[in-house]
Amino acid sequence: GLQRPGPEVHGLEVFLSDGTLVAFVLRKPFKRRDDLLRQLFYLFVIGSTIITIAMILVYRLGNPLGKFKEATLRLAEDIDAPPLDEKRGVAEVRAVSITLNAMQQRVKDYLAERTTMLAAISHDIRTGLFRLRMRSEKLEDPTERAKALEDADEMAAILDDMLTFARSDQNDVGFEKLSLPSLLTSICDNLEDQGKEAAFESGGRMTVVGDRTSLKRGFLNLIENGTKYGLRSRVTTERTENGRARVIIDDDGPGIAAEQRDAVFQP
Repeated sequence: GLQRPGPEVHGLEVFLSDGTLVAFVLRKPFKRRDDLLRQLFYLFVIGSTIITIAMILVYRLGNPLGKFKEATLRLAEDIDAPPLDEKRGVAEVRAVSITLNAMQQRVKDYLAERTTMLAAISHDIRTGLFRLRMRSEKLEDPTERAKALEDADEMAAILDDMLTFARSDQNDVGFEKLSLPSLLTSICDNLEDQGKEAAFESGGRMTVVGDRTSLKRGFLNLIENGTKYGLRSRVTTERTENGRARVIIDDDGPGIAAEQRDAVFQP
């Protein structure tokens, strides 16, 4: 006979000839549409809960890491930036923050010691320059006296630039508008007065922005080396297509080997 124990169960019972009862049961849990929707709803609730918890955990981990990244970038750009928060984030982030804060303090201490040392050296050299200037004042030749005084003033300016750079840690101290042809003309004329061949040919008026003392020192080094190792220096200027000023220093020397050119930028 056919039995229906419940709305979702179909049963079939068969009596064999020997009196044995054989029962067949068929279950269909998703027969009804509302049961399927109920199961899908439960899955949605459970999945949403898991995703929400995961997002909260990721935020709690990622937000401190993001702030840690911003703080380290500020530290890289400014040594006086506020120290990193040592109480936020996971244990690894806190440990790295403590290490970076200690490193920042050591770098600041080193910079302070360097500035103090340069100031002491500058004071001693300036004392010697003062005596040299006093002796230069006694030179009878007015031309030589003027050159000696100019050299002393230039060395004093170099000392001032070194101290200013050490104290500010910036490379744009003392920038001003200056005439590049006038600067190069002055350098070449001084070398000519010393009996060296240094000719300058201007490519037109060029006003640049830079540190006069640093530019003069750099160009003098190149032009003087050209007269010393290349017999003579020919200096020209030209303006590039993108509006930049180009200085060309040509000499008759053998040049610098390709494998040694990187070394010329060493102090």
